[in-house]
Amino acid sequence: MALDAIADVYPDSVYHVKIAVADVSDGIFDSGVFLGIESMCADSTLAPLTYFYYLLNPKTEQINSVTVFNTTRYARSFHWDFGDGYTTNQRNPPPHTYQSAGTYTITLTANNYCCSDSYSETVTIDAPNSISELAENGFTVYPNPVGDDLYVRAENGEVAVVNLFDITGKLVESFSFTSELTINTSAYAAGVYFINIETGNQSITDKLLKK
Repeated sequence: MALDAIADVYPDSVYHVKIAVADVSDGIFDSGVFLGIESMCADSTLAPLTYFYYLLNPKTEQINSVTVFNTTRYARSFHWDFGDGYTTNQRNPPPHTYQSAGTYTITLTANNYCCSDSYSETVTIDAPNSISELAENGFTVYPNPVGDDLYVRAENGEVAVVNLFDITGKLVESFSFTSELTINTSAYAAGVYFINIETGNQSITDKLLKK
């Protein structure tokens, strides 16, 4: 038996169709509704609509990491290729950490009973062992991530102040130095910090990771 449903609609609008079925007077026969793809004004296939977006450097302990968000529709299985040799078939994989700087192409391939579809995004990962913002302003700070000792050098030999803040913005320690400074961070908890360097005419802040 076919049931026709007719309604007035407007172009470029989203509509939701709700169908309910129930047994009324007997417990012998089951009821069901089967919807054909072609009844929705489509052909006999329903290809996946593959799409994802990503966030760089989310709130994790890894600076050079990326989190992907899968918003694909009409798919049963998924395959991720992060462009550095790492692949996974998880629908929503955990944050992925790149081991070296570079430009990578992330590709998601989605499959269902009949079709396959792919979508790609390009992501650029900064060098994990450099703090570019400080380097561009005459200061060398390394290594990043830091294990125990953090080395700070002023290329022009000027007097400067180094302020270290935790992820909440609370001041952890402050140091004055001329030319070179070594900071022992072995007592710091692992996580993300912010390093700020002030001179007489500038103030620069960048992100630092403590392993």
